[in-house]
Amino acid sequence: NPAFFVTEADLVAENGYRKRLVQVRNSGKFQGIVVVVKTQINEQYFPVIQKFTVLDLGMMFLPVANQMEVSCLIVQLVQEQSKEPTKNPFLRRKLALLSDPDLLQTVQQISEVGKVRGSLLLQKFPSIQQLSNASIQELEPA
Repeated sequence: NPAFFVTEADLVAENGYRKRLVQVRNSGKFQGIVVVVKTQINEQYFPVIQKFTVLDLGMMFLPVANQMEVSCLIVQLVQEQSKEPTKNPFLRRKLALLSDPDLLQTVQQISEVGKVRGSLLLQKFPSIQQLSNASIQELEPA
């Protein structure tokens, strides 16, 4: 997800950041994160942009304390985006659950298999054929 940075000057001057955010959001190319540096100078404007970003536009909003945190955040976002989805155990589980809900429901028909066990089985055996060809030892929980 791309990040959109609103500077302190933009926030205090209300320098068209709203219009730019709406334009970028409406282009359909941006479903990302809005990053804003929160300082004592812009503290009074902060709730307005937070409400606008989160409630009106439905975008993620990340306040940071200073420019150093912005750079650390960008590095972290780049590192996360460059990882393979299969290396992230949280994404893998989510992908298995969302890939085919009908497949998960089918696996849940097996005795003593609920949502969690079914998801784990589908991670290990992505098809019914692979699941049915698995040995009893392979089906045992690790």
